[in-house]
Parts: sequence; C-alpha cells; structure tokens
Amino acid sequence: MDKIVILDYGSQYNEILLRKIRENGVYSLLLPKGTTKEEIEDLHHVKGIILSGGPDVIDQSQQKEVFDERLLELNIPILGICYGMEALANRFGAKIESIRDREYDKHVIRVNKNCPLFLDVPEEIVAYMTKNDRVSGGLEGFTQIAESGSSGMVGFAKDYVFGLLFHPEVAATDYGDVMIRNFVNLCDCEGNWDLDAFIENKIKGIKKVVGDERVILGLSGGVDSAVAALLFHRAIGDNLTCVFVETGLHRYNEYNVILGRFEKNFDIKVNVCDEGELFLSRLKGIVDPEKKRQVISKTFIEVFKKEAEKLGHFKFLGQGTLYTDIRESKWGGKSKVIRGLPEDIGFEIIEPLKQLTKEEVRIVGRKLGLDEEIINRQPFPFPGLAIRIIGEVTLVKLEILREANEILSNEIRKAGLNREIYQYFCVLTNIDSVGVEQNEKIYYHTVAIRAVTSQDGINADFYHFDIDFLDRVATRIVNEVRGVNRVVYDITRKPPSTIEYQ
Repeated sequence: MDKIVILDYGSQYNEILLRKIRENGVYSLLLPKGTTKEEIEDLHHVKGIILSGGPDVIDQSQQKEVFDERLLELNIPILGICYGMEALANRFGAKIESIRDREYDKHVIRVNKNCPLFLDVPEEIVAYMTKNDRVSGGLEGFTQIAESGSSGMVGFAKDYVFGLLFHPEVAATDYGDVMIRNFVNLCDCEGNWDLDAFIENKIKGIKKVVGDERVILGLSGGVDSAVAALLFHRAIGDNLTCVFVETGLHRYNEYNVILGRFEKNFDIKVNVCDEGELFLSRLKGIVDPEKKRQVISKTFIEVFKKEAEKLGHFKFLGQGTLYTDIRESKWGGKSKVIRGLPEDIGFEIIEPLKQLTKEEVRIVGRKLGLDEEIINRQPFPFPGLAIRIIGEVTLVKLEILREANEILSNEIRKAGLNREIYQYFCVLTNIDSVGVEQNEKIYYHTVAIRAVTSQDGINADFYHFDIDFLDRVATRIVNEVRGVNRVVYDITRKPPSTIEYQ
C-alpha cells in the first residue's frame, strides 16, 4: 500500500493533516522527527514525506541536524510546512530571522500559479500562519512560490522539494484541501486506502488472534468503544464480554443509552458495574482537576480489574484506542496509558482502531450499522462531569449539572442546532451568587453554557445563539433545576481559551 509519511515536529494540526491525506484515498502515518532514511525505506511504498509544523525555532548558531538529510536522496516529493519549511530552508543555506510583525492568524498571500502545488488555486488567497520568522537568501536554484506582507517569501520550490510557511491543512486557509490534493497527486500514489477493506481485514485479524479465547471490553458511551465492540462482536460473537462502569460521573441516562442500543440492536450483552458511591467518596474534598483525574483513573482500573475477575478468565482486553491516542506514547517520552488503563493491566491488548482517525471511526461505525445518535455524540472527557464541576464534586452538584445539561441538549436538538454546533455543554461554576426567592435573599449556583463552532477543534468560535434561544434555556434552567439562580453564556474563542474548562 502506498504511503505518505508525516514527520512530527509537534504541530497541533498533525491529526488534521493526517486525515486530509487519507481523505484522498492514500494511507498516511505520523513518525518521529528523527526517523532515518533506512527506517523510511523499511516501510516500503513511501511515496512522499511531509515535515510538519511545530513550536520550535531554527537555531542556526548550533547548526544541528533537525532531520535526516539523506531523506533528500530518496527522490520523492518532500513538503515542509511552517517549521518544516524552515528546516528545509536552513538545510539549503537560507537565513531564518525573526520579524517584528507577528503573523499568527489569517493573512492574504499571493501564490505562483506555475507551481503544481497551486493547480486550481487562485492567485490571491487567505492563509493561516503561525510563525514570526522570515526566510531569506541562500536558496540557490529555488523559486519563490508564495509571498505575504511582512514575511516576504512564504513558499519555495525546487524539483521535488516544496516549502510553505503557512498551514494548508487547517480550515482557515483557503483552498488548503486543493493544495494537499495536489501534493498527493505529485506523490503519484495509488489511492487504495479503503475502509470497507479495513473492516473485512480487521474482522479476519481478530478471529485469527483471539481464536477460542475471550475478550473483555469497557464501553464508555462514546463512539470509539462502541465501534470497537461491534468489530469484536462481528469477529468472535459471544466470546466478547462488554462492561460498563457506572462511575456516577456520566451524562444523563448514559446507563440506559448503552444497555438499550447494544442489547436490543446488536444482541450484545452489557455487564453493568455500579460503583458511583465509591468514585464519589474518593473525590470528596478534592478540588484540583489533575488530582480528580488521578483519583478517577486509579479507581476505574481497580473496579475494572475486579469486575473482570468476577466474570471469569479473559486473555484479551479490547480497546477503542485511536491512532492519535497512541502516537504520543511512541515517541513523546511518556509512559503508555490506554483509555485510562495502564499497559500492564494483566491482559493482552487488542486495539483494532489504532490505525484510524476520529472521523474514520465514525465512518466505520456507520458501515457497521451504529445509529447516528451514538456516532454523533458530543465529545465527553474520561473523568466525566467531575471536570465540568469547578471545585469539589458532590452528588447534589452532579444532579444539578446533569439536569442543566439535559435541558440545554434538549433545546438544541429541538431547535435543530445539534449538527450545526461542534460542541455544547454546561459547566457548574464555583460561584454562588445572590438571588431572590419568595421575597428572601438566597445564594445559589451559577451555571455557564459553553457552545462552539469549529471544523477541527483546534480553533473555535462561540456559537452565536439567537437571544430568544438563550433566554428560553436560561429560564428553563433556573425554573426547573433546584439550586441554580443564574445562567451565563461563555463567548470566549479558542485560542486563547480552550473548549473545556479544566
């Protein structure tokens, strides 16, 4: 199978770039920035290389090698993006210097229409830039293919080597998808990355590895574990055992959503382990979000292992781990943790989705018959509502947040906005504000609503609700949820904020 390799310099947009290439029918994979020529050759059928962006700067005084320069001897197309362009420019003798006017945002650039990267791209476009450096001089034999305001040259090319100081992979760059398609075409790849074949091969592979042994899998309520469960069930049937750990930190009615769909629609029995009281007792008095995460993860491992022992012998643990979940553990210098469980949990781990991006998992889910409500469920953090409650987690606060969030979700669905908004949820702030009830002064909780639009989750804008909608939601929350007397709407973009609060 033909491949395009992305060398990882730490860009926050790497997953998007990976997905964009695969959408052109070509398998792409992320590898560490220090990957050598021999390692690329050992992969076979690598038809192109991309040096990703990243937060580092080129230190010309040190003259250290930032990539294996022998990659240029492979004579396949190489594209440097942002930091990757600077790395290439430095290799060919250019000067990298900081500029006064930082270009972190969308800027107008002009492109050279004669460059094959810009086939079907207008001469003037808006592109997203994240660097405050200028590349100048020393690029003998190279052609300038793009320029921008204070940065001057923001693109160069020579033979099969290309550099762009902006990000074609992000939605904020006009015609970025076209540029990526053009690069894929330059790599002369056979477009044989096919998810139907992926499903068929994975089912065969699971059967071969598992044989007559048993697999245990933890269902979380999210799309990843759901799709993994369907793949395992197609392969080994009743030799799959699914477990849902009720932490008490889930969304409204999560228990019934899981049981109903899997037992009714797919004839997959789900074992429910209700340990909500245990989780809540261990979270008592904890306000730091990282400590909450640690306590929840440790307790989850303990509960899951105990439940597995009760249900019998299992040789394998099935996981809905995605490609981007495991990438950091391979070369990020961190211990490997898979979906809240450590690698040494005592089972052999099978991760059938580890080649896939999030969007590819959704596509596979549809092909396996998973309903759209699960496929399009709102992202939900592993620690659950514990990190959407600022401060200590209590049973009362959990019920308040669940009810408020359900009102918001119902009103969004009723208004037909659920496909339009990228992510939405309520947060229980650590603010008690003064109010009036039955002519008496009261101090109740403040609920914040968070709703954002985004194409990739990297940049996000707050959703511009109609004021009547916000009025309706706020009125329902303060009237129907005991303990809340104030609702606020968060209108902060990402960056500088994040989507989640903790």
